[in-house]
Amino acid sequence: MRDFIPKVDSQSYTALRSKREELLSSVSLNHDTLQSFHNELIGKALSIAIQTVEKESGPPPAPFTFFQMGSAGRQEQGVVSDQDHGLFFEGEGKIHQEYFLALGAEISNAMDEVGYDICDGKIMANHPTWCLSQEDWKKQLETWLEERDWASLRHLLIFFDSYPIQSLTADKSSENPIMPLKEMILERIQNDAPLFERLIQNTRRIKKYISPLGQFYTETHGPHYRSLNIKHAILFPFVHSVRLLAMKEHIIHVTSTKERLEELMELSELYATVLSPFYETYIEWLKWRAEWQLAHYPMDYDSSHYIPIDQLSSNQRKCLKKVVKSAYSLTKETSKILAKGEA
Repeated sequence: MRDFIPKVDSQSYTALRSKREELLSSVSLNHDTLQSFHNELIGKALSIAIQTVEKESGPPPAPFTFFQMGSAGRQEQGVVSDQDHGLFFEGEGKIHQEYFLALGAEISNAMDEVGYDICDGKIMANHPTWCLSQEDWKKQLETWLEERDWASLRHLLIFFDSYPIQSLTADKSSENPIMPLKEMILERIQNDAPLFERLIQNTRRIKKYISPLGQFYTETHGPHYRSLNIKHAILFPFVHSVRLLAMKEHIIHVTSTKERLEELMELSELYATVLSPFYETYIEWLKWRAEWQLAHYPMDYDSSHYIPIDQLSSNQRKCLKKVVKSAYSLTKETSKILAKGEA
């Protein structure tokens, strides 16, 4: 059962940041609780940002949806998290984009003030690439599908993990307006074998992080010397593999790796048999990651992705090695399933 989620009633960014620091330890004991807390906190910051822009420039000129991507979109943020988000608005792009870019800038500022680092890749609603009208989003996605280089496909997959945190649509009873765009992506991919193969190749590029002798491959120089990059060694293999399987099976109503695995295991006996061990390992990993980050908090976002191997006990190393091996094995099992074309 999900733990109690404290309501966040603060009315300023500074107060929200204080509330975040005050409650972070308690809400991080449970993964679902932590995600709900992030959503609650960001939702409140979003409301203040909207009010701030309304005072300066008037109310939004068209219905819109604010959505998160990356770890936030997949509902798997750690104790420390950065920003990955975008805006989808109705109406004419040229007329309304200036307003929504200003709103995106205030939202980005709000989240930064509250404690979510600015995205180095500028995947935020204050950037024209991620703040578009419905029609322009279709054009953007079609361009990425046509270009099919690694940068374009990366952006496409980032968008596929989008999760709306607040939607002010014209029709309150309508479905999530992002869903038709995801449907468009899947329809194109499922009718274009070379394109899907291109996505599969990206998963196959995952490298090993444990040597044949059982040693971790860690950073060889720099500020994270002798540290394991858990984003590349664990998170990416799990996320990319499970996303591909979800795309194959047309699973778009959930975005988290955990829920995608649950949906897949419900589909067939093969999925249930093959994926069950990986599911259990991933759940254990989310708990382990939160505990480790809390024990070393505060830390910056970049440092949250590195674990100094020399600081781990023998038991901790054993647990980490299990997860790293599992993540790599999942990429191999995913390739087998996709090669067979059925599950």
